[in-house]
Amino acid sequence: MKSSSLKDFGHGDQYGKLKHFHPDLVDFSSSINPLTISLSSTFNSHTVNHYPSIEEGAEKIISDELGIPQSHIVIFAGMTPLIHSIFDIENIKDVLLIEPLFSEYRKASWIRNCNITRLSLDVVRKNPQLLVDFRFDIVCINNPVNPTGEYISRRTIFKIAEIAQSKGAFLFLDEAYIDFLPDKIRYDTTELVEMYPRVILGRTFTKITGLPGIRLGFAIASKTVASKIRELRPPWTIPEDAIQFLLSVLHAKPDASLSDQIVYLKKKLMELGFTLIGDSSVNMLSFDMGEQLDPDIFYNKLIEKGFLIRPLGNFYGFNNRSFRISVRRTMENEALVKAMGEIING
Repeated sequence: MKSSSLKDFGHGDQYGKLKHFHPDLVDFSSSINPLTISLSSTFNSHTVNHYPSIEEGAEKIISDELGIPQSHIVIFAGMTPLIHSIFDIENIKDVLLIEPLFSEYRKASWIRNCNITRLSLDVVRKNPQLLVDFRFDIVCINNPVNPTGEYISRRTIFKIAEIAQSKGAFLFLDEAYIDFLPDKIRYDTTELVEMYPRVILGRTFTKITGLPGIRLGFAIASKTVASKIRELRPPWTIPEDAIQFLLSVLHAKPDASLSDQIVYLKKKLMELGFTLIGDSSVNMLSFDMGEQLDPDIFYNKLIEKGFLIRPLGNFYGFNNRSFRISVRRTMENEALVKAMGEIING
């Protein structure tokens, strides 16, 4: 199955386009940590006078932090080039996407002329065994789920990994938001790499640092698969200063008030008459606004009031009345709720 054109794979980032017209715009569309890491002591200008060091320095830092052999870590300039690299590990022709999912997976499949099958996460979660009936060389899933923030159970994820391995297929598990999970509900997925050699975990520092402009992502995979991914990576993918930056962000944490603010925003969204989509455990909430107001009017009036949220019309299974908001600091969340109420109540 091939989409009509590359324009179908937008990432939804409108902030860069709008900030010049609305300089005070608060970005609720990107689900990143509002506690941005300071860069003042991290970047040194003299390093741009030389070619960057090889990526092994950064991989060693991650290896030491996670207690995983360095040979199992492959660092990239963000998650996007990693996604494209995994589609070139072997001759992948049949792709199974468990949706909703970042559009870059469809784009990577599309430009390689792969056959794409898309399945709803709700269906797979009810019966993971049904994947046995599908043909695929790779299956891709994100956990926690973007845009609903739900955390898929260990049983489901491990079952998918087992089935993929039995088919000789890869499982790419996108864990971009895993650092926002409370420790009490998070389980160790690095076990998967030991149990099933064709599992690849994708992680990023973009979300937890609140600095999406600094591209740092990495894969965790078996030694054999990691070696194949590394061969596909171009040289000098990250700047020299990224190694020092990495040392400063390894222990980055979400805002301490995150859990309380998730509860607060869930309550307020329901009071406004919105229907929550999923039960989020991380820094994002999705909702359906129903028939209260034209969604385009709602979205544009929020921009006029200084708030940017994320329309979900281009996500699998969502419509133009569905939106996602990030969970930010208390005062910002309260101001957003107030603005929404003013628009809804006229």
